[in-house]
Amino acid sequence: MGQETTESLRNHAKYQRRMFDQAVQLVRPGGVIVYSTCTINPGENEALVRYALDSYKFLSLASQHPRAGGPGLVGCFQFSDGYSEEWLRPGEEELVQRFDPSSPLDTIGFFIAKFNVGPKDT
Repeated sequence: MGQETTESLRNHAKYQRRMFDQAVQLVRPGGVIVYSTCTINPGENEALVRYALDSYKFLSLASQHPRAGGPGLVGCFQFSDGYSEEWLRPGEEELVQRFDPSSPLDTIGFFIAKFNVGPKDT
């Protein structure tokens, strides 16, 4: 497999957004979307959550039980080419679960976010 580049990582995030957009179209008000990835790439994880919450005002993060992972990443990241990625806002980091291979949990990297779906505006 080839090495990842900044461009390929951004493309993965774009693909995740397109899939998430489709999930939002399919879920009914009162439903739940569980978004999970097997990556530690913030562009596919925290940045997707930020995109979802900013784009779909009827979505809200929900607490998860059981909770085994660590908190998500808060803030933003500015790439050297000027591209900027916004992540979670303070208070949202405890509503997602980030599993990092460098943590003491001895796990592969993955991420989980759970969204409650409120009434959709027509």
